[in-house]
Amino acid sequence: MKNEKRKSGIEPKVFFPPLIIVGILCWLTVRDLDAANIVINAVFSYVTNIWGWAFEWYMVVMLFGWFWLVFGPYAKKRLGDEPPEFSTASWIFMMFASCTSAAVLFWGSIEIYYYISTPPFALAPGSNGAKEIGLAYSLFHWGPLPWATYSFLSVAFAYFFFVRKMDVIRPSSTLVPLVGEKHAKGLFGTIVDNFYLVALIFAMGTSLGLATPLVTECMQYLFGIPHTLELDAIIITCWIVLNAICVACGLQKGVKIASDVRSYLSFLMLGWVFIVSGASFIMNYFTDSVGMLLMYLPRMLFYTDAIGKGGFPQGWTVFYWAWWVIYAIQMSIFLARISRGRTVRELCFGMVLGLTASTWILWTVLGSNTLLLMDKNILNIPQLIEQHGVARANHRNLGRTAIQHGYDVGILHPLLYRHRHAD
Repeated sequence: MKNEKRKSGIEPKVFFPPLIIVGILCWLTVRDLDAANIVINAVFSYVTNIWGWAFEWYMVVMLFGWFWLVFGPYAKKRLGDEPPEFSTASWIFMMFASCTSAAVLFWGSIEIYYYISTPPFALAPGSNGAKEIGLAYSLFHWGPLPWATYSFLSVAFAYFFFVRKMDVIRPSSTLVPLVGEKHAKGLFGTIVDNFYLVALIFAMGTSLGLATPLVTECMQYLFGIPHTLELDAIIITCWIVLNAICVACGLQKGVKIASDVRSYLSFLMLGWVFIVSGASFIMNYFTDSVGMLLMYLPRMLFYTDAIGKGGFPQGWTVFYWAWWVIYAIQMSIFLARISRGRTVRELCFGMVLGLTASTWILWTVLGSNTLLLMDKNILNIPQLIEQHGVARANHRNLGRTAIQHGYDVGILHPLLYRHRHAD
C-alpha cells in the first residue's frame, strides 16, 4: 500500500462528532451533577461487573502473545532498516514518560492506603494480611502484565510503520487486514475512530482530574495561592503550552530532552525519599511484596469476587485494565515510532523490563513511605480525606517526608509529568 499524503487541517468526520458528543455530555454533567454522578456510577458498575471478566482475559491473552513474540519465529526480526534512533537509556526514559502521568504520583502515594483499608480476598481492613497484600497489588497493576500488552501492540504498529511502510495513525487503520480498506476507511472505520476518541478524551480527563488538584495543593502550601477554578485553568494551560513547545521541537530536541529531565527529577525525588524514609524497611517490604505477588498471581489474574461480591477487583483491577486498554492505541503508536531499528525481542524485553523496573521503584518507595507514616501515627489519612479531600491527604503524605519545603518544590514536577504524558 502506498503512503498517502497527509492533509493539512482537520477531518470533519472524526473531529466534530467527538467534539459534539463530549460537549453535550459535559453540559449534561454540569447541568445536574447529582444525576450525572448516578449515571456515571451505573455505567461504571455495568462495565466492571458485567464485562470485568473480558478485561481480565484480554490481559492474559495479550501476555501469551508477548511470550510468542519474544520466543517465537519473529523474535529476531528488525523493525526497520536503520539503526536505533535513541540510546537505550533515553528510549526507556521516553517510554516511561509517555506511559505515565502525574496520576502515578497521586496513586503511587495514596493507593496503598485504599488497598489496606478495603483489602481483597476478604482480609480484615488494616490487618497485617492487608498490609502484606497492599504493595503486592500495586506491583501487579503496574507490573509486567500491562507493559506486555503495550509491547505486543507496539510491535504490530512498528511492523506497519517500518516494514510495511503504512501510515497507521488511527484505530480504523489497524482494521484494514481484518475488514478491508474499503470498510476501514468507510462508515465502520469512522464509527470506530469516533468512539475511540470520545473514550480517550474522557480517559485523559480522568488523569487531569487527578493531577491538577495535586499541583494546586503544592502551590497553595508553598505560596499561599488559594485553590480556585482560575488556578486550575492556568495549570492546564501551562500543560498545553509545554506540550505544544515540546512537540514543535520534535522527538530529538523536544520529547527526548523533556523525558530525560523528567526521569532524572523522578529518580532524584525517589532517591531522597528512599534514604530519609527508611531504606531497610522499603527493601524488606518490597522483597516480601514480590513474594506475595508470585504467591497470589494466578488468583489476581482471574479474581472477580463473584461469590463475595466485595467489589475490589471491579473497583481496581478491572478499572485499571480498562484504563490501559483505552490508552493502548495512542501509547503504542508513539512507542512504535521511537523504536525504529530495534528487534521484536529487544522492544518487548526493553519495554517490559525497563518500564516495570521504573514503576516498581516509584510505587515501592512512595507506597512504603505511606505505610510507615500510617504505622507510626504521623499521618491520619482517613481524617485528612474526610476533611480536605484526597489531594490534600496525598500532598500532606508526600510533604511529611524529610524537609517539607524542599520536597514540595520537587513535587511540583507533576507539571512535567502531565505534560510529557500528553505528548
